[in-house]
Amino acid sequence: MNTQNNKTIIDIDLNLFEQSGLNPLSAGNIIGNNFSVITDTTVFRNIAKIDQPYKTTEARILIIKQGYGDYIINFEEYHLTENTVVILPADTILTLKYLSDDFSVNALAFSDTYFQQSDFSFADSVAVFSVDDKAMSVINEFFSLINMSINTNTEDNGHIKYLVLALLEFLAPLYDKQMQRESNKKLSRSEDILKRFLLLLKQTQGKQIHIDYFAEKLCIAPNHLSNVIKKTSSMTVMQYVNRSCVIQAKVLLKHSDMSVADIAQTLNFADTPSFSKFFKRHCNQTPLEYRNS
Repeated sequence: MNTQNNKTIIDIDLNLFEQSGLNPLSAGNIIGNNFSVITDTTVFRNIAKIDQPYKTTEARILIIKQGYGDYIINFEEYHLTENTVVILPADTILTLKYLSDDFSVNALAFSDTYFQQSDFSFADSVAVFSVDDKAMSVINEFFSLINMSINTNTEDNGHIKYLVLALLEFLAPLYDKQMQRESNKKLSRSEDILKRFLLLLKQTQGKQIHIDYFAEKLCIAPNHLSNVIKKTSSMTVMQYVNRSCVIQAKVLLKHSDMSVADIAQTLNFADTPSFSKFFKRHCNQTPLEYRNS
């Protein structure tokens, strides 16, 4: 896990648990230098705040056991329901919008070094897929064993590492099948444009960029791009750009020491007043009011 004090990123790591006053080695949870396991949904709720963007520094696996949650993941909306596996590569940006009262989740996080010990490898894209009851039962049994091990031995977690590696070995073929389905899926021309646009959007890191930039990169006319995105996703290009900008601005305001002026410049605004006006319009708060809230 990342142990550096990098305030530009808020993440579920050892630093965040220490800041939250949570025991990194407690019933249902284990937080180490190379991997973390969270089986206590209460802890997950305490960390994952509504409308607070997060950027992962390492890969994540979420197993939705019950209920549902609404997320924006890399600027796409997801409705996550029970029996769903969510694979989040490093540098994924996600924002929690809603959790049902009965929402229950198991969460795993791993450093690149840790993953080298297993056959599990991530692609660069998010993967969300459902598993059948039989597979979910096996996954839950793994977490039950991990949970029992945490509860019965809080001094040495070496054996837990091998339980987690075994779980990864079980998940690997399920993930590979999903990635194969994704690669075999035939996208329409419009769907392909949307997919490539969203990838470009992620690469802009929240900067305010005109539609002409995306149109040039995608080798299509701006008007055509605008029409395709609106028809395919029910959102306009600038709605995507603005949402991306708001998310990045919130991360920088809450979890960096950058001044508002520096954030405005980073996000490609002409000046600080323009950025402040933009943020106020979308968030009903000034940047400083949000930072201090």
